Amino acid sequence: MEDMLTFTGWIVIIFGILQIILFFKVWIMTDDVSRIKKNLIDGTDASLEAAKKEIILGHPDKAFEIYNKCFINDIVILHKETRTAGINSEPAKDAYEAKYQEKCQLYKKELSKLGNYSIDFSRFDNFDKIDKIMS
Repeated sequence: MEDMLTFTGWIVIIFGILQIILFFKVWIMTDDVSRIKKNLIDGTDASLEAAKKEIILGHPDKAFEIYNKCFINDIVILHKETRTAGINSEPAKDAYEAKYQEKCQLYKKELSKLGNYSIDFSRFDNFDKIDKIMS
């Protein structure tokens, strides 16, 4: 009888440990889903890699559309980060403008691969412009 209780105890302990491991695996998986969801806009893959694939396939219009969506998505994320840091603080607004310029340089470089396509980068070059739209 005592052997049966010991055996059952070990089974319960092993089962509990496996449940804890499963919990953390599911938690990590949901983090991956969040990253994947962030790259999907309107049910289409809107990543820089997808745009590069469209360039390779010879579809510059589709590539430009993807670049434009990626740019807007990056700016919206940058706006959220700046709002979280404090919209009335000048350092947060300065950080927005510095990061915005980095994003502009990245997209200018990527758009140069397409040729005669451009994005109007002056639309959101300071925090107040994007904040009027997003608020």
